[in-house]
Amino acid sequence: MKDARRLFAALADGNRLRILFLLAKREMYVSEIARRLSLSQPAVSHHLAVLKNTSLVHSQRHGKRTLYSINSRMLNDLLDYIAGKFSGGDREN
Repeated sequence: MKDARRLFAALADGNRLRILFLLAKREMYVSEIARRLSLSQPAVSHHLAVLKNTSLVHSQRHGKRTLYSINSRMLNDLLDYIAGKFSGGDREN
């Protein structure tokens, strides 16, 4: 898995995990996520940028707004990576 440490660092933040759980249910705009999690829009935008940089979420522009969705393929790759680590596969640090 490419840059696993950066990926796991992104997942270590509770707000980012909460955002991923919301996006697992449906696509959302920043304003919707902010309202649901009682976070500021700039804070949500920051967390989404981190998640996007690790390819965990996709974004799609709709005029002035951006719609975010979860990257299921990346999450499946992550689960495969974790399964390999626990089954005695790759021993990379």
